[in-house]
Amino acid sequence: MEEFKNYTQKLAIFVIKMAIKDTRYINPESYLFLDQKRKLGLVKRIQKHPDICREINLV
Repeated sequence: MEEFKNYTQKLAIFVIKMAIKDTRYINPESYLFLDQKRKLGLVKRIQKHPDICREINLV
């Protein structure tokens, strides 16, 4: 229960500071949609294993 109380206090302080300073939350990482994540995964696999390109005739 103590852990939950600490979490709620931190959240409340965060919200109050945002309201006082009138700032918006900026996500440190841009959000990727599912199709973008899939494409990114394919790109990473191709970079790791360039022989995959030859197998599926991309080169």
